[in-house]
Amino acid sequence: MKKIIISSLLIVSLLGCAQITQKKSYDNSTSSIKKNPEDIEIIPEEPDRPYAVIGAIDGRGAYFSGDADLIKTIRNAAAEMGADAVILSGKTKKDYDWGPLGGAYASRKATAIRWTAPVGVKRTPSSPSDKNTSPSSNSSGGLPTPQPIN
Repeated sequence: MKKIIISSLLIVSLLGCAQITQKKSYDNSTSSIKKNPEDIEIIPEEPDRPYAVIGAIDGRGAYFSGDADLIKTIRNAAAEMGADAVILSGKTKKDYDWGPLGGAYASRKATAIRWTAPVGVKRTPSSPSDKNTSPSSNSSGGLPTPQPIN
């Protein structure tokens, strides 16, 4: 009986370490363009360079995951979406999921983007390419409201 309990606890603890990423793509045209995760730029705040939002990512890991682990998870998801960069939102959040395989986890949200202009070009508020990236005061930490790309 003791072995069963120990085995069960070991399995549950290993499940808690699994990295789960939830992602929502707003632009299917880039989904077939897989990129190298190491090439994905990590941006802590909204950039000056023009860009288009292509999706949202919620990187999750074990409760004791550090930012480096979560950013690696976010990079991998962004690479699968064909993003050039991700804009990080807020700070790492620690929480508990009461679902069937519930457990404590850490999460970090990000917005996947694709550059729409070369390096050195600055974004202007009246720029037509800015239609998908106008900042709003929303619950996503001041990031642009994700909208589909036409």
